[in-house]
This record gives sequence, C-alpha cells and structure tokens, in this order.
Amino acid sequence: MLSTYTIHLHIEANYRNAAALLRSDVSFSRVSATGKDVVVYAGVTYMGGGWRFSVGHDVVLDYAYDIKADYGGGKIAWVGSCKDGWVTEESYRKAP
Repeated sequence: MLSTYTIHLHIEANYRNAAALLRSDVSFSRVSATGKDVVVYAGVTYMGGGWRFSVGHDVVLDYAYDIKADYGGGKIAWVGSCKDGWVTEESYRKAP
C-alpha cells in the first residue's frame, strides 16, 4: 500500500503553511478499510496528529491510488493521486 510518507513529502515541498503541521513524530493508525468482500475498490483511512489520509484504488492490474488528506476537519484539504511512485495533485484548499 502507498506510504503516507510519500504524501507528507509532496505537501511539505509545496505548501509551507501545511508543512509546519506535518511533524515527523506523528504516527498514523489504520482506522477503516473498504473492499473486503467485493473486490472492486479497496481503500484505507489513516489518522494521526490531526491529519486524516484516505487512500484507495480500483482493483485492476495497473492502478493509481486516489488520495485525500485533510487537517483539522477540513481546515486544509489536499486531493491527488499516485501512480508508479509519481504524485499528481488535483486540488489544495486552505480555509481562511
């Protein structure tokens, strides 16, 4: 499964205001998963240090991960994808 560290690096490199919230001592725990019985889409949510990372993908031979990361219940929201180790950002929003 895709490492939350990959997304940390992308957010840290591109958003200074959010980077300050990405502490290196934060550990994430798996809190939910989908796709256990019917394998069409599989996903997992990790939470820690105020962040929630939702990562999922279609179950096909060559897939991309869909990624959502938010902080503080939506104060900062990042959406993107990762395929073959390359992160693609779709949106970033910081509440005023």
